[in-house]
Amino acid sequence: MKSYRLLWNDDGGRLRDYHPPVPPERFLRDQFACMEGTGVDAFFCALGCCTGYATAYPTQVPGAEYLLDRYQAGAKLGNLGFWRMAENLKHLADLGLDYIGLQQAEARRLGLDFWLHLRMNDWHHAANCAGKDLNLLAGRFYTDHPEYLIGPAGFEAVPALAWCVPWLQDFQHEAVRRLRLDILEEACARYAPDGFQYDFMRCPGYFKPGGEAAGTAVMTDFIRQSRAAVNRIGAGKGRRIGFSVRVPNTIEGS
Repeated sequence: MKSYRLLWNDDGGRLRDYHPPVPPERFLRDQFACMEGTGVDAFFCALGCCTGYATAYPTQVPGAEYLLDRYQAGAKLGNLGFWRMAENLKHLADLGLDYIGLQQAEARRLGLDFWLHLRMNDWHHAANCAGKDLNLLAGRFYTDHPEYLIGPAGFEAVPALAWCVPWLQDFQHEAVRRLRLDILEEACARYAPDGFQYDFMRCPGYFKPGGEAAGTAVMTDFIRQSRAAVNRIGAGKGRRIGFSVRVPNTIEGS
């Protein structure tokens, strides 16, 4: 396993910061100039906003959706920042540019390793899902399967997180794990990154209360499958692809 000094985690991108259309060169300059000549030696790029239900590239994973497809279908945006993000992503696509590929090329030009990362659960996409509105950050997999949610039992889990845990998905369901694994496989095959990270820190909550012990074996097997997939894809491309997980600092904290 390669060691790094400093990892720069981009948690969703800067496209929300600019009134559209943002010139690609300005976006890249602002994204990477602060890293050049520093101790940062790896850049972790988000596949989209939140959990990958809507990705920043044209995904073919069943249940997931391309963020631009949802935007053009009239998705509810929520705030001005998401409108900026969608319009700037559309602008880059209209120029024939791949938002993630642009960052990959710039990272490598600067000598930075380029990793992809995926939040394993998140609540942002759920904010508007109580109604019938099309939420920009969600996808068919989330909205069509309320039975996969942790649900009311989540209110009893961690009091401090009771506002979000009920709307997270329960990893006891094979389909929930399969979506994340399918996104990992697709993204690694598309971009051949230096590595892929599962971010289990945002937002924590993966099983219904009382199901954590039984879920340990399920999650361990899921991680083994993911590592094997990364190895297989890397071998096919003639290069090593790293794999990591971001978890709480202590067993008790997880």
